Amino acid sequence: IGVVAAMTVPTLITNAQKASYVAGLKKAYSQLQNAIKMMPINEGCNQGDLDCAGYYEFNNIRSSVGCLDIDNQQFDHDCDKKRMYLLSKQFKTQKLCYSSSDNDDNCPNNYEYNQIYGGGDGQGMFPYFVTEDGMQYFTYWASIGVDVNGFKGPNKIGQDQFVFVVPTGNKSDYFSDKPAGSVIPYGTSSGNGDTYWKGIDCKNGYGLDRAYCTARVLNTGKIDY
Repeated sequence: IGVVAAMTVPTLITNAQKASYVAGLKKAYSQLQNAIKMMPINEGCNQGDLDCAGYYEFNNIRSSVGCLDIDNQQFDHDCDKKRMYLLSKQFKTQKLCYSSSDNDDNCPNNYEYNQIYGGGDGQGMFPYFVTEDGMQYFTYWASIGVDVNGFKGPNKIGQDQFVFVVPTGNKSDYFSDKPAGSVIPYGTSSGNGDTYWKGIDCKNGYGLDRAYCTARVLNTGKIDY
């Protein structure tokens, strides 16, 4: 019995963890869709505005326009900070951290971050916010990432971390054929099929490649890798 238990219990635990990640992803997907939908209503902006929709192409990030401060928040013309601030307002949020230099005891500096998040992928740590249910939403390149179990391990893209794109409606967007302000799981094709994730090594591949596995998990309803 002991031998059988030693062989089967770890697998059962792993499967249970994966099932919890899938459930967390589905919950985050629903929450993010609702937040993006409510943002223009609550913030008085147009769906698709760079300050509102939640997604910026690299050329827009690097433009000289920047983002203006609101609500006595200092963004230093950083649209990533403003995006995450506006998004955090649509959730019940525990904390919001803009950078490792924030003078806030609740926000870790780089050393503390490495201690907490060590061994994980690490991209897109700042800015981020943590919701009351423990999910961590963060900037991942030009997209929105979510860690469905917060700072707990494994902190890996495609396992407990997933990525979404929110198109602005601009023709230069990767998803110009998608409605402005819609929430697109990373790995969804720009056509009608969810095919971009096929052939990706969701377990051991490069972090940005594994982001494509967001669409795979939602498409299949499981983490089978």
